[in-house]
Amino acid sequence: MDYDTNTDTNTDTHYMDDIAISCETDSHDDDEIELIICAKNTPNARPNSKRVSTRKLTRFQKLKRKKPTELPTLYWHNFYPVIPSESENALLPILFPLGKFERGSMKTQPSFRVKIIMKSCEEHGMQLEQALSLRRQHMKLFNPHVGDMNLGLGESKDISITANLFKQAVLKYLKKQQVHLEAIEQTTDNMISTPDFMLRCPVRMITHQIASEDSNFGEHGQINWIEAEMSYGASTVHCESSSYVDTVMYRARNYVKIYGPGAFIFAYGCGSKLRAQLRALGISVLDSHPLDLKKVKKHQMTWCANKDGVILP
Repeated sequence: MDYDTNTDTNTDTHYMDDIAISCETDSHDDDEIELIICAKNTPNARPNSKRVSTRKLTRFQKLKRKKPTELPTLYWHNFYPVIPSESENALLPILFPLGKFERGSMKTQPSFRVKIIMKSCEEHGMQLEQALSLRRQHMKLFNPHVGDMNLGLGESKDISITANLFKQAVLKYLKKQQVHLEAIEQTTDNMISTPDFMLRCPVRMITHQIASEDSNFGEHGQINWIEAEMSYGASTVHCESSSYVDTVMYRARNYVKIYGPGAFIFAYGCGSKLRAQLRALGISVLDSHPLDLKKVKKHQMTWCANKDGVILP
């Protein structure tokens, strides 16, 4: 799903409250480094108070000061297949028989439509949830000024709760892996975007990605931050710079510029073209496989599951 987390909810599982309780702040303030000239060969002499230079360190520069040999390691096993753009395009006619007039979540559609989509997914190597998240995003792309509720995709409150529960699942896993986080600084400036999770120190990320049924490959790199997306990373949406619903590449470039390399977690995996563009920026691309999503699925059962209990995001 392409979930928006900006909607306030009355749920008792508030993500930011959880973050504030769970994260510790660093008491050391090294924003500025002052160089002092000391008297030579005078052990007891007081330093000359003359200031040579003072410079401001960015968060990225502070993170880079940690030696690579000291970096903790985070292992991540991806499960979802990497989908070629050709496969996404091949599914679009099946997902949109009515074109831009398509409306409603799949739980409201006739059961035969789900069967047709599942058959097409098998032919093109996609999972059903990847295809339905692709459908959701393209429906918004076709109707840029229509809200989720008017498109029949669910109430904003339920979408927001699901996205927040997903971020809590990420937080729980990071704590279990002893990845230490910084508290997120709140800002009223809408032009300043901050990743969902800022790491207190850089982490060496080792990712295992399934390439086919009987093979996989590994990647490694340093990350300073993590962004969590309760959706499939659709190449046919997010690789279009003019896309109304596309904010992934915009955020990715800004985050790298300000904070250095990081990671995006897409709940349902990622398309090959979008993945390649993120990797070119030094960003690790992850999916939800290692996470405990029981609470996420429990809430999804209340609003986007069919009468047989099948979740159709």
